[in-house]
Amino acid sequence: MAMAAPPSRLLPGVLLRVLPTATVVFLAVGLVASSFIEGAFVKQLKSKLAREADIGAQAIATKIDTLKTSVRAVASNDLVINGLVDVEARDAYLPLLFSGLQIAGPRGGALISFTDYRGRILASNWKGADYTGAPWLKAVLEGREHLHMGSEGLVLAVPVVYQGTPEGAIVVEYRPAHLSQLLAFRPSAEAAATRFGAATLFTSNTGFAEAHGADAAGAADWIHSAGAVPGYPSLGVVVADPSHVALAPVVKLNRIMFTALAFALVALTAGIALTGLLATRPLVRFSAAIKAFGSAEDLDRRIETGGAREFQDLAGAFNAMLERLKLAVVSNERLARENAERRAAERALRESERRYRDLIEGAARGIYVYRDSALLYVNPAFAAMFGFESPREALTSASLTALLGDDIRTELNRQLQASGGSVGSTIRTELRVERDQGDAIWIEHTSKAIEWEGRPAIQGALMDITDRKRVERLKNEFVSIVSHELRTPLTALVGSLGLVRSGTLGRLPDKVQDLIEISQASAQRLVALVNDILDIEKIEAGSMEFDFAPTEAVALVRQAVAETEPFGAKYDVALRLEERLGQVSVRADASRLTQVLTNLISNAVKYSPQGETVVVRLTREGEDIRFAVRDRGPGIPAHMHRRIFEKFTQVDSSESRSKAGTGLGLTICKDIIEAHGGRIRVESEPGMGATFSFALPEVNVIMDMGDLMVTEPVKVAGR
Repeated sequence: MAMAAPPSRLLPGVLLRVLPTATVVFLAVGLVASSFIEGAFVKQLKSKLAREADIGAQAIATKIDTLKTSVRAVASNDLVINGLVDVEARDAYLPLLFSGLQIAGPRGGALISFTDYRGRILASNWKGADYTGAPWLKAVLEGREHLHMGSEGLVLAVPVVYQGTPEGAIVVEYRPAHLSQLLAFRPSAEAAATRFGAATLFTSNTGFAEAHGADAAGAADWIHSAGAVPGYPSLGVVVADPSHVALAPVVKLNRIMFTALAFALVALTAGIALTGLLATRPLVRFSAAIKAFGSAEDLDRRIETGGAREFQDLAGAFNAMLERLKLAVVSNERLARENAERRAAERALRESERRYRDLIEGAARGIYVYRDSALLYVNPAFAAMFGFESPREALTSASLTALLGDDIRTELNRQLQASGGSVGSTIRTELRVERDQGDAIWIEHTSKAIEWEGRPAIQGALMDITDRKRVERLKNEFVSIVSHELRTPLTALVGSLGLVRSGTLGRLPDKVQDLIEISQASAQRLVALVNDILDIEKIEAGSMEFDFAPTEAVALVRQAVAETEPFGAKYDVALRLEERLGQVSVRADASRLTQVLTNLISNAVKYSPQGETVVVRLTREGEDIRFAVRDRGPGIPAHMHRRIFEKFTQVDSSESRSKAGTGLGLTICKDIIEAHGGRIRVESEPGMGATFSFALPEVNVIMDMGDLMVTEPVKVAGR
């Protein structure tokens, strides 16, 4: 009988089984991690280069568009157009005009010429210009612009139109060096280039251009990204970083990672050896302790063992099992009590849900619950609103999209996602709904996120507001008709009363003269009210026209102060302008902005005590110019700061009510300033006066040729 082989020792067996597998796993982890790190790094770098390429392309497109705009401005200038037909005037001013003419782009780089319809030079800022027989001349005489760029430079020709017919052209040339400056952009990448087809028009790295030429985008030793310039498909930009420089951190990280894995493998071997040495002695003690427990009947007895943490954890788990066994009876009693309490809570919850359903079943509003593009519940009022005989019929034969439109489904899904599964805020909208009965109704729709049957859903409520909408429409039509019909007779009445008051028709008795003055003042207030109502109507209808242009701010404010000084003298209130800006410009409709300023100043005068001074201040805030009007009147309570800009709203005090006004002036001011892209605000405390202010962006006038002005926003340092 053959003898069985003795069992192998623990430590050598574990090492022979674990170490080869661990080595393979560590190596595989290192290779996968290295590949992942390199891929992630390259992806992030390419994303960064792509963003910089897009930014460079946008910047170049903006430069070229600005160049076109500037050349068009020159071509449409009255002096240039007149130079086509008036030879004497042409010789008098065109050479002087073109000798110092500058347009957008590198300073001094643009070669600008003015030709007639045959390409003959009429004026130029450089010598040697000759465009007779130029290939682009035919296109320009047909009214089309010509733009060509390449390694030899850039040529832009814009037709000069006289009485509707192209009779000449403004031609701008950039030589290669200046074109390179025009198309330059500076990303953080090591290399950047602007290309027109296969030609490189600009490069920030000569080594990059020389090494790769037209095939730079496909070079393996550069990590790159390219982008097309918007509006100019043949013009593109490339940004790149050398691969060996960009991937240097990845190489260093891989070296550190593989070194760490080697140390980890050594540590694993040492740990296995130590575990084998320490495991045998605690095993003997633990086995003896379990055998001794096998004859014990006391559940309070516990096993104690030393050695490795794993054996201590095993003893602890065994002792915990004994503890659970001991507590089994107590746990059963507690479980029974908790089951009873849970059943009571479930009964209370069902009762609460029943009362809630009874409440919405009898509600006058149409109520529904919506989730996953489907109606989960509707109440009888909802069914009746859309002509269904019962809520069940509404649920089975209709969808919310069919009833309220496809847009409502999108809005509800977005609201449900934004709630994140919790109860959200209520959203209110107004909808016009076409019903199957052939009529249309207006509905006020409110919705909020709720939890329905354990999952997030949307609860909506519908109220028929058709009658209210009809009343609002009738009110608006009434106000519009009355305002339009009243203005003509009121204007005639004011004029007639002024004629009578002037004495042209004969001297009136003093009492009659006083009555005429009172009547004229009242009629003028009615005319002001009608004009304000018509302005509000135009603004709300979107039909108020604005003529935006660069406007000198200080001169405009001085004019507004001068216009209101007689009004201030009437109330014994002085006006003072504070400004240290000099000549600054904003983009505005001068007449509408003057209307806002005179309204704010006259309001400040009316509410200022006699002998006080109203201060009009102009200051710079970053890239904006702030207009402010401050008075020393009774002030405005904090709760009225927002409402004061609503229609027909005045501060509710005896002193405020005694001031003449329509209650529409601040509303009109607010709408006009918002149309300018600004926001009007008030700063005030009761008894401390009030300051009304608004800010508009400052613009720089970079070209002024006749009636045409080209502006650009002001750039502030550090922004």
